[in-house]
Formats: sequence, C-alpha cells, structure tokens
Amino acid sequence: MMSEGSSDDTTKEPRATRDVRATKDVRATKDIRATKEPRATEENLCRLDSGSFELAGNERDDIDVCRHALESIPYQSEELVDAAESADEARVIPRFERIRLVGAGGFGVVFSAFDRTLEIDVAIKFLRPSRVSSVARKRFFEEAKITAGLTHPNIVRMYDSGLFREIPFISSAFLDGGSLADLILSSPNGMESREVAEIGCQVADAVAFAHSKATFHRDLKPSNILIQKGLNDNRRIQATLTDFGLAKRWDREIDHGFTLDGELPGTVRYMSPEQVRGDSDEFSIRSEVFSIGIILYQMATGTVPFDGVKNSEVRNLIENHRPKNPSAVIASFPKDLESIILKCLEKEASHRYDSVAELAKDLRRFLNGEPVIASRPSQLRQAVWFAKTHPLTSTLVLSTFLILLSSASLIGYAFWNQKIATAKEFKTKVDYIVLFGSLIDDVVAGKKDQQIQPTRKSSLSVYRIANRVGSNSKGASISIP
Repeated sequence: MMSEGSSDDTTKEPRATRDVRATKDVRATKDIRATKEPRATEENLCRLDSGSFELAGNERDDIDVCRHALESIPYQSEELVDAAESADEARVIPRFERIRLVGAGGFGVVFSAFDRTLEIDVAIKFLRPSRVSSVARKRFFEEAKITAGLTHPNIVRMYDSGLFREIPFISSAFLDGGSLADLILSSPNGMESREVAEIGCQVADAVAFAHSKATFHRDLKPSNILIQKGLNDNRRIQATLTDFGLAKRWDREIDHGFTLDGELPGTVRYMSPEQVRGDSDEFSIRSEVFSIGIILYQMATGTVPFDGVKNSEVRNLIENHRPKNPSAVIASFPKDLESIILKCLEKEASHRYDSVAELAKDLRRFLNGEPVIASRPSQLRQAVWFAKTHPLTSTLVLSTFLILLSSASLIGYAFWNQKIATAKEFKTKVDYIVLFGSLIDDVVAGKKDQQIQPTRKSSLSVYRIANRVGSNSKGASISIP
C-alpha cells in the first residue's frame, strides 16, 4: 500500500513486492517496511463515526489499539515468502485491508475487513484490551471453539482465531445486511406475520442445532441475529445467529454460569423467569424457547413484552406479569401465531414447547396453513398461575369471595325461610277456610255438640265464628269447651 505523502522516495522497492502486486494486487509500502508499527493509509483507515458510536475515552483507546493490531497482522503466503528477499519483508505486508469499525460492546470490538489470505470480506472480533485477562482470554477462545464446532446454514461461519500482540481475535464470515434489531426498528408497528414466522423458524433451527451439540447460546436477542434479504435461492430472507460469547456447553462446566463481571449471562429483557431468579440449575432448553418467544413477540408488535426503566422492573415483569396478547396490540394478528408466541412465553417451563425443534415445527405448520399444536392457556391455568405468583393478592381475593359467598348464603337462607313461613301461613289459612265452611254446614245441619269436637285449640276462633253464623242461620248452637 502506497502511503500518501511519503517522503522516502530514495528507498528502492524490492522485487518481491512488485511480483506480488502484479499477481495478487498486494501493495507493500515503503513506510510499512521501515516501521514495526505500520500505519494504515486512507484506504485502510478505520474511521470512528461519532454519529453511530458514542464512545468514552477508554473505549476509543481500545478501538485504536485493536485497529493497529489488525493492521499489523501479517499476510502469510508461501508464494509471497518465497518471492520475498527476506522473511522480514514478507511479515510486514498486512493481511487485512479496507478495515472498518462495525460495532463496539462492553467486551468486544468488531471490524469488517478484506482478508487477503481468504480473499473474502470477514468480520474480526477483538477482545477489548482493557478487558484482557486470563479468564477473559479463556472465555474468548472458548467462544471460538464452540462456534467452530457449529456448522449450520443459520449459524455464522468462523474462519480463524488467534492472539496478536496479546489481544485475542476471531475471524468469521461478514454478512452485510444489518441485524434483526435494525429490521425491527424499521417496523415500529410490527413486521408482517409471515416474515415473523420465517425468521423465527430459522432462528429456532439454529438454536435447535446448537442444542443437539450440547450448547446453550444464553444471549438470544435481535442484535445477535443478522438478516440478509433478496437472496437468489428459494429463500427471500436469511437469518444468521451470531455471537456465542456467552455460550456454554452443558456437558462441561466453564464459568459456573456467570459472565466476566459477575452478572448472570444474557440480556435481561430476553431472559426467562428461571434466569431472572438467578438459579442456573433451572436453566434448560425451554429457557431458550422463552427467549425466542420474546423475539417473536417483538417482531410481531414492535415492542418487547416486558419492558421497564430498570433491570429490576423488567425482572419483576418477566417473573410475575403476563404480557398483552399480540392481538391486543395488532388487531388483525393471526390467532395461531399468537398461540405459538404465548406458549413460548408461559411462566411455567413445563407449559412451553418441550424443545426449540418442536417450536420450529409449529412455526412451519403455521407457514404451511396447517393446524398448530399450540393452544391458549385455560382460565383455570391462568388462575392457578396467578395464585402462585401473587399469594397475598390471591388470599385477599379469596377471603373477599368467601365473605361475599357467606353473606349471600345467609341472605338466601333467611329469604328461603321467609318463603317457607309464608307458604305455611297460606296453607293454614286455606285449612281454616275449609274447616270454617264445614263447621257452618254442620251447625246448619243441627249436629250435636258431641259430634263436633275441635281437633286443635288454635281452631277455637273458627268454631266461635261458625257457631254464631250457624246459630243465626237455624237457631242452633254448639257449646265450646
């Protein structure tokens, strides 16, 4: 590479460099040959876009160190070494060019670059120099091992890893299309339901394959899913899972389930209830079903189901509150896809899909217009879940219900007794009327006193009245004992 404004015009350019330039378009500069710390030209320069990345001073320092390290990684080629006049000349030709910063996080810095060795564009991830330690280095290379062992169409392909100037790096395929997070931001009212299911199905396929290799991703979220559109094959969209920095093989223990800063692994908004409780023993395949459910919900509605200002608020929502149904946010949302999402987001792990593979199958059923196996949670199940997660509120509600039930029972009992008493009184009056009529007939007929004896003392008034009526009718009388 010819450095702009170079003043070293008298240094003779070696034959090896001319030969390589003619065949490989590799340009070694006189400045690079002369220095141990080569500087990139305008073509190679990694420009920090302050509009895209808000970086603190130490973050900028880390990025600058990584950039210079990347520029200094040598281009290793047998042809070049054979043609070079000395090994030193071969080593100073950089392997990567067109270097560009594409991302910076808490522990890593990611560049895109053209790899002269592989002759393709690649993504190079560095561990931030300020974070380098023996534990961090071990985890970083564990990520490289895990990623290298996962060959799947929906998992990013890793090419190389190494250590340069004590800074670990990983080289993998560069996918220029943006992340799922970018796609969601561009669709604030939610993505088209079929697109949601297609992306979800591919992500589930990738995670299911990782599970088949005894690997948990543990940081499933839209920013770790790259999206490519307009492909030439039968797929109109391609989702690729990346960043296995927190991945864990469950057939061996690496870090006791914690990240480098002592926090639980993952991003809180995409954690399952068992994750936010901090019990690593409860983490399972179904925990990642829950995380995919959150991603599906966010694609469908444009917002995460559990959101808050503080992580503590989000944890509480995830553990104790049910999200709104997608159809409550998007009125025309398909019921079958909603059932799939809600099944993923069940609080009880046993009520979710048994595996991510089963989730993928149900998403395909939806795409094919077939009946899905997901069903909406019954009202009884929701009531039981509410009682478990809100014991105090449930006790108050139950107590109030019992009090109301008891009051209603007492009122009903009193009302029923009153009805019975009224019925008895009515029957008694009817009996009296019948008796009254028969007594009048007896008196009129001239029956003797002994032939008519009252059967109840309570009937005396009836006899008196009948006696008077009968006496007036025929001059007879009955003696009342």
